Amino acid sequence: MRIGDPNGRETDSDHLRGRSANEPAYAIAEKQLYSSHYFEAALDLTFCVRDPDHPRQAGFYLIKAMGSEQAGLTGFKGSIVRKVAVGRTVSSLEKSLAVIKDTLEQKR
Repeated sequence: MRIGDPNGRETDSDHLRGRSANEPAYAIAEKQLYSSHYFEAALDLTFCVRDPDHPRQAGFYLIKAMGSEQAGLTGFKGSIVRKVAVGRTVSSLEKSLAVIKDTLEQKR
C-alpha cells in the first residue's frame, strides 16, 4: 500500500528494458491487485519509446495508457462519485507527468 494514501491500494509491477535501438527504452506494467476505493481493477502501462527516425539520439516519447473497471458508479450518486474519481485520476496523472518531466530535465 502506498504510504499517505487514505485509500488502501496494493499493486504489482513489471519492468522491461529494451536491449536494442528498435525496442522501447523501457516498458512498465502496473496492475492493481487490491483497492479499498472506487476501482475494482486497474492496469497502467508506461512506455519510453525512442524516435524511430533517430534511435541513437538522446530522449524518448513517454506514452501512458491507463484503464480501470469500476462497479456501483451508476445512477445519481454513482455519477457524482464517478466524476470525482475521474477528476482525481486526471489530476494525479497531470502531477505525475509534471514530476517526470521536471526530474528528467534537471538531469540534463
